[in-house]
Amino acid sequence: MPRRTFKYRLYPNRRQREKMQATLAVCRELNNAALQERREAWSSHRKGICYVEQSKQLPDIKAVREDVRAVHSQVLQDALRRMDKTFRAFFLRCQRGQVPGFPRFRSESRYDSFTYPQAGFKLSGRLSLSKIGDIKIKLHRAIQGQIKTLNLKRENGMWHACFSCIVEPEPLPANDKAVGLDVGLLSFVTRSDGRRIGNPRLFQKAQKRLRRAQGRVARREKFSKR
Repeated sequence: MPRRTFKYRLYPNRRQREKMQATLAVCRELNNAALQERREAWSSHRKGICYVEQSKQLPDIKAVREDVRAVHSQVLQDALRRMDKTFRAFFLRCQRGQVPGFPRFRSESRYDSFTYPQAGFKLSGRLSLSKIGDIKIKLHRAIQGQIKTLNLKRENGMWHACFSCIVEPEPLPANDKAVGLDVGLLSFVTRSDGRRIGNPRLFQKAQKRLRRAQGRVARREKFSKR
């Protein structure tokens, strides 16, 4: 099914901005920690680690980290899935014979979004986010289709909500005014109803302009030598 993304500007208050920044920081730290764990496992034991193994560690991490407990569980899981997709794409390019860059650690400037993949959000006048609150949103157009995921993105100090929706394709209206076209030399196009569209002769017109321009340049060079 085709998907479309609908993007809207958010207007969080100071406390909500702080919570969103904290969520972003936790997800970035989790992303980098997952990458480090995978690198160490491979360098020391030649062992690969998958998403399931890393996601099983989340309850233990939340038990000792208050800031991690303050983030919705599916948002944390999505941060690990993002790292897993990065590695899958890396190995796929290797199999194709390409030379991809190895996944890198993300700095604050290179990690600017987090995602509610299935639950934890609700849209009803305001955008209600689990663990964050009800945020003012500017719905400048209606959302179409079924909402599947919500991505919160920070751009130039502003926050945006991006809803990924499954949208049924709309068939084009019936039209019985079909016209056949025949491209020729004397006339540019001849339609099936007999109407002809003349050749604009763009190349010949351009040649004339080019000759005049070259003449002006030649005269300037002639007088500049005197």
